[in-house]
Amino acid sequence: MQKKLTITENQFKQLLNEELGVSEMVADLSMSVYKKIEEEIKIKTDVETSDFYSKWNNSLTFDLFGGKVSCSITCYNFFTKEYYEYSGVVSTGWSVYVSDKLFFMGLTIPMISGQIVKSNVIDTIQHELSHLFEQKMMGKKYSDSNIYSFIKTNMESRNVIVSKTAQLMYGCIKSEQDSYVNGLYAYLMAKPEMPSMEIIKKSECWILYEKMCSIYNEFCDEQDFIKELKKYKMTPEKVMKLCDNFIKKIGKVIVKVKQDKYKKQGFREKN
Repeated sequence: MQKKLTITENQFKQLLNEELGVSEMVADLSMSVYKKIEEEIKIKTDVETSDFYSKWNNSLTFDLFGGKVSCSITCYNFFTKEYYEYSGVVSTGWSVYVSDKLFFMGLTIPMISGQIVKSNVIDTIQHELSHLFEQKMMGKKYSDSNIYSFIKTNMESRNVIVSKTAQLMYGCIKSEQDSYVNGLYAYLMAKPEMPSMEIIKKSECWILYEKMCSIYNEFCDEQDFIKELKKYKMTPEKVMKLCDNFIKKIGKVIVKVKQDKYKKQGFREKN
């Protein structure tokens, strides 16, 4: 029987003794892009209106350390918080590395009564910029692009184990983990308070980690699951190690958020 993936809040707090160097350049650029978006989306053309929201498209071009990013934006402005919460529309993004000088990015931006849902949107921005920045530093597209295609195809399978294993493998990709924790940094820095477990658990990064643990714990003793892992050159032991690496990265980010909130946002330790 395989060992289950578990982590208690006390164990998680112990991980917070470590420190992470989230890319300051990417963090600063993410905030700069967010501010540009705030200005750009005030320009509304071809607005579609329903009983619950208005929708329009914008575009934006900005520098990425010597390259140009062409960014397409789709805005959903919900008339009430309740309409937004029941809509199912979330902040999402995509990015494409074309060359060292040219990149494309797309963002879906939810708003409530004209105000951007900031913490979620800046999470998405930093996630996608982290992908582009990493590829720019490598000077090439991700070498695992084929595995992305394989995972996406398998995610859509009607076979539960095939689909769930693909979801788990997505979270095991190092570049995805790195982008999710960078997004977590932006998400927590955008919050007006210090990070609590309640806030952390609402982040896309934590939700992905919990999903990975849930899938692994549900299927780890099933032979069909182990066979499926072999298609990705994985074993249960390797998956456990990658999940462990992910939670450590999350812990390091939270330490950095706390440090930076003290330094950058004027928070003070309570006596």
